[in-house]
Amino acid sequence: MLNVNLNTTNQNTATPPLTVTAQESSLPEPVMTLLNDTTKLEAPYSPETLQALLQKQKAALRSTPPNPGNVESNISDAMLEAIGKSTEDLSILQGWTEGGAAMFNSANKVMFETLKKLLQSSDETKKGFAREDLFQLAVIDFMANNKNIPDDIKAKMAHYLESTGSGSHGVHEQWDGKKFADELKSVWDCINTKAPENSLAKNILNYLETEGGGINALKNQYNTNFDNTNGYAFRDNFDKDNYGLSPMLRLAVMAKFLTKNPDIVQADLEMFMTGTVKDIEDLISKHLGSTTLEFLLKEGNSPTGGWNIIGGNGTEKIVDWTGVGLDLDYFTDLYTKFPSRVLGDEDLKEINRIGDNVKMIMQSLKYWYQILRDERVAIARNMS
Repeated sequence: MLNVNLNTTNQNTATPPLTVTAQESSLPEPVMTLLNDTTKLEAPYSPETLQALLQKQKAALRSTPPNPGNVESNISDAMLEAIGKSTEDLSILQGWTEGGAAMFNSANKVMFETLKKLLQSSDETKKGFAREDLFQLAVIDFMANNKNIPDDIKAKMAHYLESTGSGSHGVHEQWDGKKFADELKSVWDCINTKAPENSLAKNILNYLETEGGGINALKNQYNTNFDNTNGYAFRDNFDKDNYGLSPMLRLAVMAKFLTKNPDIVQADLEMFMTGTVKDIEDLISKHLGSTTLEFLLKEGNSPTGGWNIIGGNGTEKIVDWTGVGLDLDYFTDLYTKFPSRVLGDEDLKEINRIGDNVKMIMQSLKYWYQILRDERVAIARNMS
C-alpha cells in the first residue's frame, strides 16, 4: 500500500476538468491529462480500466522529475513504487486468467521462483534436478519469445524439452545423458547471447551461474545422474512425495486439465507449477475423479504425435513424445493458445484490492499536482 499521507480522504477521484491554460500551469501534458481525467473508480473494478489509469499515473510522474533528495522526490519515488506494485499484481492476475502467452509466461515465472528455492536445498539430488528444470525453463521461455533461432539449435532444444528435467528422463534418438552434456554449450551460448536482458531466460542463466554452479554443474548432472530413479516419474520406484515434474510436463498437464476444468481457484492452479507428483495426482483426483496423471498426459495422443508413456512394465516406463524430439508446432500452440481460467471470487477480491490502491494513488496524485499547479500559477501571476 502507498505510504504517503497527502490528506486525500475527502478528495473525489473524478474531479472537474481544469480551465487554467497550460501556460499558466506550466505543468507537462501528461500531468494535465491526469488532472482532467474524469474516470469514476468504483468497485467492481475493470482490470482494463485500472491498467489504463496506472499507465497515465506513471506517465505523469515521469514527466515531472523532481530534484533528488527533496520532499517531491520522496513522494515521487513512493508513488512510482506503489504504481509498479499495482501494475505487477494486475498483470500477474490477468496472466493467470486470460490464457494464451500471458498465462503461459505467468506460469513460467511461478516455476522460476519455486525452482530457485529447490536449488538451495541441502539434498544434492534435488539440487541436480533443479538445475535441469531451470535450464529447461530457460529453453521454454527463449523458444516462446524469440523468433530467430537457428534450425540446428531448435532441433537440439526440442530434445531438451522432451527428455530432461524432473521425471521426464528417457533416451530417444540416441540422446542420452552424455549427449545432453556434450550439446549443452551450444544451446546455452545461443540463449545467453540472444536472449534480451531481464528476460526470464537470461535471468535463469544468470541465476544458474551465480547460485547453481554454472554450465559445468549442469553438465555434470547430465553425465552422472541421467539414470537416477527420480528422473522417471512413471516408474514404481519414483519418489512422488518429494519430486515433481519437469516444467514442460507441468505445462502440458496443466493445459490439458484446464480444457476439462477451467473453473479452478488460483491456489489449486499454482499447485500444478509448484507441487510434487503426489500433490498433482491429488489435485487431479479432487477435480476430475478417477482420471489419473498418466491418463491426462496421454489423452489425445496419436501414432503421429502426442505425449506417451512407453516401456511396458512399472520398472521401465519412460515419457516419450511421438516423433523426433518435442514437436515444435505443438510447443507453439501450447504457449499461444494456452487455456484460460474462469475468474473466481478470490480473483474478484484481488482485483478490487488492486482497484482500491489505484484509486488511492489517483487521489494522492491529483491532490499533489493541484498543489503544485496552484503554486506555479501564483508565482507566474506575481511575476507578471
